[in-house]
Amino acid sequence: MNHNEIPKLERLRASLTSLIALAEAKTIEADPDGRTMAELEHDGDLPVPIMDARVQLALLGRMIEAQPVQDGHQLVPMEPTEDMVIDGFEAASEFRDSPECAEMSGCQASAEAARICYRVMLASARGVHLSYADGELVSKVPYGAIIERVKGGA
Repeated sequence: MNHNEIPKLERLRASLTSLIALAEAKTIEADPDGRTMAELEHDGDLPVPIMDARVQLALLGRMIEAQPVQDGHQLVPMEPTEDMVIDGFEAASEFRDSPECAEMSGCQASAEAARICYRVMLASARGVHLSYADGELVSKVPYGAIIERVKGGA
């Protein structure tokens, strides 16, 4: 995150806080037993979207308070995670099997495979899982699964 993003994140935090408050008010209003938010939470009846929004709000707060990272840089683990290694290796292998790779010299292909592996590993460190297909990096998660998760499904 750079310094220019902080005001945007502050506005996002304010909006998210307002939306959570509204969702909590509507949840309390709709509860047939007239429980408070604390009681709903204690009983394990807090709606998943509200829990998710609270987590996002906490993460957003940490992002705002974190020391900014230079443009073009990101923080990653000191040692790659298993997901990072697997995603990077698979994407580089997919590239090696592609028609684009076949058209390159050995050095060019190796350099491009390393760049693809690196970009995929960095994305994986952020929890974004990519693969190489049809000459580009694409999400491993089908679009429908993302929409379903956002709607509160699986």
